[in-house]
Amino acid sequence: MKQGCIVIPCYNEFDRFDVESFEFFCKQSNNIFFYLVNDGSKDSTLSLLNQISKKFQNVSVINLEINKGKAEAVRTGILCAYKTDKFSFIGFWDADFSVSLKELLRLRKKFMDNYVFVFGSKIKKLDATIIRKKYRYYLGRLFAMVISTMFKIEAYDTQCGAKIFHKDIIPFLFDESFQSRWFFDVELFIRLKKKFNSEWLKTNCFELPVNSCIDKGGSKFKFKDFLMAPVEIFKLYLKYR
Repeated sequence: MKQGCIVIPCYNEFDRFDVESFEFFCKQSNNIFFYLVNDGSKDSTLSLLNQISKKFQNVSVINLEINKGKAEAVRTGILCAYKTDKFSFIGFWDADFSVSLKELLRLRKKFMDNYVFVFGSKIKKLDATIIRKKYRYYLGRLFAMVISTMFKIEAYDTQCGAKIFHKDIIPFLFDESFQSRWFFDVELFIRLKKKFNSEWLKTNCFELPVNSCIDKGGSKFKFKDFLMAPVEIFKLYLKYR
C-alpha cells in the first residue's frame, strides 16, 4: 500500500476539531501520515494538536506563529511533506471534517488507478448524504459556473477540501505562493491546465463524489468573504490569462 501524507490546516479549531474521529482514524494506521498545521491560532488549538501528536507516530505538528491564511498553511505543510521524500501522494483536508476521513481511503483507492490528482466533490445525488446550507450550495454553483466560463475548468466542485496529489506534481503546484487567500484551490486547477492542457486534466485527474458531507458550524469563510469573490477571481484572471 502506497504511503501518503495529509496536511490539515487549523486556525482556531479547538472547539471544532473532532478529536475522537481523528484519533480513531489514526489508530487504524492505513499507512497515512498527518501534518497538523497550526495557522497562528489565538485559542488553544496548538495545545490540542500537540496533545494529539504525542499519541501517534504518524502525526506531526507544524506551528506558524502568525496567521498566514489557509492557502499558505496548506502550502507550508505540503512542501514540508514533499521534502521528506517519503510519500507517494500528498494532499490536504479541511479541519472541520465535514467530509469524513473515511473518504480518504476512497480517494487513495482511486489514486492507485494511476491518476495524479484525485479530489472530492460534494455532488448531491440519491445515494449520498450531502447536507449543506442552501445559500452555500447556490453560491457554490454560481462560483463553479463563473470558474468554468472564465478559466474553462469543468470540475463540478473545485472547492471541496479533500484533495490528494502525486508527489511528482507537487513542485510546480506549490513552490510558488498563491495569489488568492481563499480560492487557491482554483489556482491548483489553473496551474495544472497551464502546465499541461484540458485533455490531460480529463485523463489524469479524477473527481470523486463523496458519500457524505455535512456542513459544520463555525466556518472561517463568511458570506462577506464570498462577496469579495469577484475581486479575487479577477486577480486570478490577471495573473494567469
